[in-house]
Amino acid sequence: MKNILDLALSRCEDAELYSVKVEKYPIKFAGNRLKSVKSQLSRGITLRVKKDGKLGFSSSSDDDHGEEFVERAVRSAILGPACNFEFFKSPEVADVDLFDPRSVTVEMEEAVEMGEGMIRRLVKEIPGSYSDVHITKYFMEVSYLAKEVEKTYYKTLFSVYVSNMQVMEDGFIYIDQWESSCKVPQTPMHLVDRLVEKIPLTKQVYEMPSRPMTVIFHPKAVSNLTECLEAGLSGTNLVSGSSPVEGKVGQRILNEKFTIIDDPTANFMEESETFDAEGLPRKKHYLYENGVLKNYLLDLKSAAHLGLPPNGCASRGKDSPPSPRTSNLIIEPGDVPLSDMIGSIKEGMIVEEVIGGGQSNTIAGEFSLNVSLGFKIEDGKLKGRVRNTMIAGNTYNLLKDNLLSLSDMPMTLGGLSTPYIMFKDLSVSGKG
Repeated sequence: MKNILDLALSRCEDAELYSVKVEKYPIKFAGNRLKSVKSQLSRGITLRVKKDGKLGFSSSSDDDHGEEFVERAVRSAILGPACNFEFFKSPEVADVDLFDPRSVTVEMEEAVEMGEGMIRRLVKEIPGSYSDVHITKYFMEVSYLAKEVEKTYYKTLFSVYVSNMQVMEDGFIYIDQWESSCKVPQTPMHLVDRLVEKIPLTKQVYEMPSRPMTVIFHPKAVSNLTECLEAGLSGTNLVSGSSPVEGKVGQRILNEKFTIIDDPTANFMEESETFDAEGLPRKKHYLYENGVLKNYLLDLKSAAHLGLPPNGCASRGKDSPPSPRTSNLIIEPGDVPLSDMIGSIKEGMIVEEVIGGGQSNTIAGEFSLNVSLGFKIEDGKLKGRVRNTMIAGNTYNLLKDNLLSLSDMPMTLGGLSTPYIMFKDLSVSGKG
């Protein structure tokens, strides 16, 4: 890759290269049977150049055609945006644990046995149903090159996904569980335990009334709220003027009980890394601390537009230019046990899975979601699953005025660590 960078620098004022190489070993069980065992290798290289004060970009899946690769970037700069920033040129990186040696010793046969054990347990516990298990091991090599700077980090990932589908009189019931991190789990059977414990609740079906009520968001549903917060904090949306929190750093926007952190330096979490997609060292940032807005998500381009210092929040795919986004999101837990949350509700529900988030006005914080998996709470007890139910609201209003409590035990789902969150007076639409 060094030859590509040297060629680009010979033709342009400045240049940078970003490379991602991924070895992937997916094992898939479908419908209670082993479906496939594969190995895959992919490579993505992206080049940005500054030519005549403008930004150019190109991407490739290999580095065998350097001249053509550089030429595409140079040509794109003719109509590219003004480049009013400098590419990062420092060897500095964050100190983060990303590589688990155990991944090297996990053979495909061991992973297959792991999946077979999960399938056997599901077939025994939920007869007549259909289960899928996906186990995937990854090795990643990520490199950044700029003038006089070259740095690389190596990362392992291990993900386990399990799902179960039951055919019921009123349709299909689909439940899934997953986890993903840089470390190989001791045993993934706890994912099956979580899934199986919900099965009795799916047998009884309830229609919910249409009115505001107390609702608990399961950690899996909380991601719909963090998606709205991320959109508001994005430097891209701040530059366009569409963010509802533009110019509000230091102001209390949300409830004082709510703190959310972007932490790419958390050891072994899924989205951790030593430097961002523009070579800046990764750092931990409080986004909202006790409800007060503390930081935006900025890449070099948006930071320059806003007149703010960049903070290492750039991300990019294997064939796309960088843009600001979150890494690992950590919502600080509260002090209320989940059992106490449930016990305090006269009538309400826990929302675990939803669909329809893409149809909402995410930047403004609005959401309107169908509850695909949720459970009714009556007189402080879980009664059964709900159907034909929707929830709607505004993320900012919920997290400011409607937040009642956060559970004391967080759950980590890939790059999100969050407790259960309980809200009052959330709009619920049902047929009850």
